[in-house]
Amino acid sequence: MIGSKIPIRIAKARWAWSELTSPRFGNKYAAMGPDAIRLQYLAKNGAAFDALPEPDKDILVSLIEKRQPGFMRDIANVKEFVCEAWTQDDLMKTIAIPALSPGKDRLLPYADFIKNPPHMVGGQPEWSDPRVSADSWPQGKPYSQDEPAIAILHSGDKILVDGYGRSVIFVKHGKSDDKFLVWVPAT
Repeated sequence: MIGSKIPIRIAKARWAWSELTSPRFGNKYAAMGPDAIRLQYLAKNGAAFDALPEPDKDILVSLIEKRQPGFMRDIANVKEFVCEAWTQDDLMKTIAIPALSPGKDRLLPYADFIKNPPHMVGGQPEWSDPRVSADSWPQGKPYSQDEPAIAILHSGDKILVDGYGRSVIFVKHGKSDDKFLVWVPAT
């Protein structure tokens, strides 16, 4: 898969497909209509993205464009994404989305995100914080990744926009020679 390229349309559709099953974002899709609910049902029940008919992929593109409009301008001129294999050091050099900063209001280095404590709600760690969800990874289970995450470029920096749970598991449970697969805009 490393070095494989996909068109922007497929990268957007994969991004939406991933969000449909996300504990953090999945609930927001139910309000987006019957197609979103149908696709979410398929995703949660193990349907393979590659088996989806092309019209469903177009629906997924529409859903992510509505859900994440702030990121769309950063990929407006991107034609395709390439799959890269990142090391933990590569990941630490990226930028985390504002929702994961202490005030949920600014971009911050991924290295700061990962070392900060999770967000607190009512004195308890926020259930949807990827740093919390990664704590449930079974002790001794080797790191594995089924689907690459997705990053975009913003002012020259790589920003992970999908795959935070997977990335935290990679950092906390991966071995030094493991790789984190990421779809990145091809340059």
